Amino acid sequence: MNWKKYFIFLGIILGLIFPQAKILKPFIPYLLAFLLFINFLSIDFQLKKFFHPLLLIYPFIIYLVVPLILYFIPFGFHPQIKTGLIIISMTPVALASPVVSRFIGGNHNLLLGGLIILNLTSPVAYGIVFRFYSSQKIELPFLEIIFKIILIIILPLLLSVLIKKKIPVILKYSKKIKFLSIILMVLLIFIAVSAISKYFNSMKVINIIFIFLIVFTISIFLYISGFLIAFKKDDKKSFALILGHKNTALSVWICLYYFHERSAIPVVFYILAHHIIN
Repeated sequence: MNWKKYFIFLGIILGLIFPQAKILKPFIPYLLAFLLFINFLSIDFQLKKFFHPLLLIYPFIIYLVVPLILYFIPFGFHPQIKTGLIIISMTPVALASPVVSRFIGGNHNLLLGGLIILNLTSPVAYGIVFRFYSSQKIELPFLEIIFKIILIIILPLLLSVLIKKKIPVILKYSKKIKFLSIILMVLLIFIAVSAISKYFNSMKVINIIFIFLIVFTISIFLYISGFLIAFKKDDKKSFALILGHKNTALSVWICLYYFHERSAIPVVFYILAHHIIN
């Protein structure tokens, strides 16, 4: 376990101790946009091949198979827990995944193509999936979500490309910038956990353990599925990341802004799960 994971766990603990921090929820979109901007600065967007055939398999697994399984399994928990499970299972790949992909020798073009396509199409995907699979009547404000996605994802993306082109000297400070991204992620986790703390504290220990095991199983299933579906060695590593390494900051925002706060519980557990795996 590296030192970054200790910061993640610290954010979770502090969120449980200080539930008052939920008043910071309105700042989540701005923190998320700044976090994505910093991550975009460290990504090389020079693609030799933007689209990969493996990305055609992604919707079948993430938007059909996994939500169907979660929808029909009678967990016996609050419906919003199931909502959170579906949200985190279909959340697009994390923006920090290209760094992991390069470290393990993955296919950079596959990973980066998936990152851009899946994150930018995520609001439409969330809306379509929940029209079919949600046990509740949820009307998502598509135009509002798309507009906020533009502000939170596309704007930081364009700004990062512009700054790298016009002020390339900023890349010399990449290590300090990466450290700032960790602080922002911990702050997001801290706020998210503080928002769900009252629901978390009222749950039985056995239920907490059971939900975590479900989330951990989903995480393992997605990583293994991505690895087994691809044929080439480098594709296996990158597709495993595309399916399993989630943009949890985005799912935190979706849960806390468009669903019940309780739905963010599985998302927090997924943050723990994928840091254990990675």
